[in-house]
Amino acid sequence: MVTVSLGKALSVIPYPKVQLDKLPSTLKPDDANKTYQPKLDRIRRSQYPYLRELTYLDHAGTTLYPLLSLRNTVQLLSGSCMGNPHSISQCSQTSTHIVQEARNVVYSLLDADPDEYDVIFVSNASQGVKLVVEGFKDTFEDFDYVYSIDSHTSLIGPRTVAKHFKCFKDPYSVVEEYSLEMPQRPVLVSWTGQSNFTGERFPISQYNVLFKSISSKVYTLLDAASLSTSKPPSLRSFNSLARPDFVVLSLYKVLGYPDIGALVCKKSAGSYVFSGKKYFSGGTVEQVALYSDYAKRNLELHSILEEGTLPIHTLAALVSSYKAFLSLYGSFFNISDHVSYIAGEAYAQMSNLVHNNGVSLVRFYGSETYGDSNLHGPIIAFNLFDSSGEPIGYYKVEKAAFKNNICLRVGAMCNYGGLMQHLGSKDAQILNEAQVCNFTCGDENDIVDDVEKRHRGVVRISFGAMTSEKDIQILIRMLSEFISIS
Repeated sequence: MVTVSLGKALSVIPYPKVQLDKLPSTLKPDDANKTYQPKLDRIRRSQYPYLRELTYLDHAGTTLYPLLSLRNTVQLLSGSCMGNPHSISQCSQTSTHIVQEARNVVYSLLDADPDEYDVIFVSNASQGVKLVVEGFKDTFEDFDYVYSIDSHTSLIGPRTVAKHFKCFKDPYSVVEEYSLEMPQRPVLVSWTGQSNFTGERFPISQYNVLFKSISSKVYTLLDAASLSTSKPPSLRSFNSLARPDFVVLSLYKVLGYPDIGALVCKKSAGSYVFSGKKYFSGGTVEQVALYSDYAKRNLELHSILEEGTLPIHTLAALVSSYKAFLSLYGSFFNISDHVSYIAGEAYAQMSNLVHNNGVSLVRFYGSETYGDSNLHGPIIAFNLFDSSGEPIGYYKVEKAAFKNNICLRVGAMCNYGGLMQHLGSKDAQILNEAQVCNFTCGDENDIVDDVEKRHRGVVRISFGAMTSEKDIQILIRMLSEFISIS
């Protein structure tokens, strides 16, 4: 039997031990954006052969994996013997080392201090949110839950187990409400770093300081799933008070592969919130009595919360994929610059689409600050209107996109706050459409005809590291089919 040392196996994909902002900007576009595109064309030809006949514009759902990620993963797995990481055997220690390298990927991606934060692997961001809420439910008799109107559905679900809940649009309203009566029980406040509906970005440090000023009973949860696709937050750049207690993200949205997520948890907050955790399983306890309820829990947070054996081969793929992305694109600063440029170009060209009578074809939703990565991410939410100003159903747009091999998204985006703010939907209307009309998100019932016709959702396009200017040209050509020349 041939054995390969751990050092040799991991040397296949040397892990970068530097911070992202210290990496050379090898693919950083210049002011005229003339240097990035030729390199991207070569990357697309060699790394994304499946895009030759496709135009992919749904990176907010998940970005795409390069072939280098797969090659690196196969090379690592074929050169390593990975065993269950619960012993001191060579194969077990190989897995243990790779698991730690996978945690280091998340620390590096979010620029988080390992002394302050712990990384807990979960299936996706939604599972990370659920884990936090289960901690609150196990540890506290009651708690309040507060969430932003721009939240993904996964951030709304926790209200079902809270004593009281509040949805906010203005974060200062939360402070004002609790200033009238200080919270008597713990409060979990959540918000998203970037709307998955419009791409608008929201402050992290400012919001965190604001919410923490309410009371020492307040804990903060940042949904970084949408934001991290192109501009992961740098937690170390904030002071301690400005850093969220909990951060969740889905790594497949960032790297394309593998399908795994992470909960990044402040050790100080997690040790208290999860202190009442009831359920345990293999890997989360050191000793268990059979005829009494004694169980000695592990000390580290991730050892308490990661139940059973971790998906070790998936974590090997995570290390490989992160290395591949940095090898191809240099840094996430480069990716952020590129997608901001692409979003700005798409917005400019879509804005120029008008009917023969001068009526605009496209209506955008959210702040139109495309190109400014501090205010807006690489997402555009829009709908089409005919020459008389009547809405064109998004289902028609989706069918036209399918015909032209364009992958995009239509519907509510699991973001009903987006519908309310930008399309005028009300709770009662959403309830009626679901229970009486039996409408579902993204189906062909895309126009509501009540007082006046309105869309029930939007068309969403979103961009990633490998999105090209040609992709935008193909999109514009498809949208132009809806222009009336009469």
